[in-house]
Amino acid sequence: MEPQTTEQLRARLHEIFNLEPRPEQVEAIATLVIRQKDLILIARTGWGKSMIFQAVPALRKGVCLMLMPLNLF
Repeated sequence: MEPQTTEQLRARLHEIFNLEPRPEQVEAIATLVIRQKDLILIARTGWGKSMIFQAVPALRKGVCLMLMPLNLF
């Protein structure tokens, strides 16, 4: 069952990843899973974007397409 509130979502993320998600991560995932809205996320290295990419398909039992531009200088 998908979480219906951000508190349920936070608890489920803690259960899946065995770590406490940042409030901003919970908000981003809530946008995708609870509100079912599109999201463009721009975040710095080390912020925890991979949790978001992994959480959505884990919670919704689906597939997530991630586009990640890389600068190779």
